[in-house]
Amino acid sequence: MSEMRESQPPPGLWNIAPELFSTILSYLEIRELRPLMETCQAINSLTGPTFYEKIFTKQGSRYDTAGLVDLLTRRPFIRNLVYYLVIDELDEGALRQLLAFDMPKLRSILVQHEKDIMKPTGTEIKRSLNTLVCEKPQIQNYSAVDFFPLENLNELHIEASKVSLAALKKFFVPAKSLSIFRFINQLEFPCAPDEFSSVLASSRETVKVLKLFWQGFHLPDTPCMSFSDFTAMRQLVVDPRALFGSYTVESDMKTLIKERMPPNLKVLSLDNVQPVVRSVRRGRGYPLKPVYKKLLSTIIEEKERLTPHLKYLTYYYAENCIEDIGMYPFKDHGMLLASLYTEDEPTYSNDWLDSNDARME
Repeated sequence: MSEMRESQPPPGLWNIAPELFSTILSYLEIRELRPLMETCQAINSLTGPTFYEKIFTKQGSRYDTAGLVDLLTRRPFIRNLVYYLVIDELDEGALRQLLAFDMPKLRSILVQHEKDIMKPTGTEIKRSLNTLVCEKPQIQNYSAVDFFPLENLNELHIEASKVSLAALKKFFVPAKSLSIFRFINQLEFPCAPDEFSSVLASSRETVKVLKLFWQGFHLPDTPCMSFSDFTAMRQLVVDPRALFGSYTVESDMKTLIKERMPPNLKVLSLDNVQPVVRSVRRGRGYPLKPVYKKLLSTIIEEKERLTPHLKYLTYYYAENCIEDIGMYPFKDHGMLLASLYTEDEPTYSNDWLDSNDARME
C-alpha cells in the first residue's frame, strides 16, 4: 500500500511542482484560485504526465543533475512519468544516483558535455553507487545500464581534436563486433602509435575498414603500429610514418611491410605522402620524395610475396604532387595505383571486400 501511495501525485495545490504551479497561476485571477485549489489534484494528474515526459538538466544551476536527484527523491511519483532524460554535464556521483531510481517508463538517457568531468567521484564511491543501479526495462538506446555498452557496435566514427587513451579503451575493449573504424584527429595524438594498435587489438579479428586521418601526427621516438595479425582488415588509410617510423631510402622496406602490413589487405591509402618542395614550382605540383617512390615501388613489385590480395594502392594529396604514375609497373601485378585529393575518400562494398574475387571493383 505504501508503494502504491508513493506512485500517486500528492494532493494539495502547494504540493504540485513549483514550475507547474507558477505557470498555472500566471493565467488565473484571484477569484479563480478557490476552484483551482479544489481541483488541483486532478489538474496535476492530467498535466504531470506531459510536463515530466522529458527532463533537461542545466549545469551550474539548481537544476543540474544533483538537483534532479533531489527532485526525484522529494517527489517520487515523478519517476513514473519520465520517458527521456537529457543531462548536460558529467557528474559521476549524481548520474549514478539517477540510474539507481526505478523509472519504469524511461526510454532514453542522453549525456552531453563539452568540458572535462566537472564533479568527479572517488573510485570506491563509484563502485558503491554502481551496485545500486537498477534495470530500465523500456530503455531503447542502451542494451544495459552501462556507460559504454558497445558489444554489438559495428561502425564507429570519431572526429576529435583531443581524446585520451583511456577514452579510446572504453570504446574498443567491449566492442566485439567492430567492423569499420574511421578516426580523424586534428591536433596532438593522444598516445604512441604502438599503444593505439594495442588498444585496437581487441578487434583485430573483426575490423575490416580502418581509416586514420591524423593531420597533427608527429613521428614519436617509440615503436610504431603493427597490423600483421589483423587478419580481417581489407581497407587501410594510414600515414606510413605511423606504420614504419623513421624509414629512409636505405631502410629494409620489404621487412617493414611484412612485419606491419595486414596480410589480407585489398585497399591501401597512404596519407600525408609528401612531395619534394622546390623554390620554383614546376607545373601543377612537385614530384614525390625518393623515400615515397621507393615505398610505392616496393609495395607494387613485392605484392605477390608481401600483400598478395592488394588491388588498390593510393596516396594523398594529389593537389600538391605531380608524379609519373606510369613509371610504376602496377598493371603487371594486377593492381591499380592512383593519387587522391584531400576531399577524396573511396568506399567499397562489403561483398567485394569480403570476396576472394581477383577483379577490381
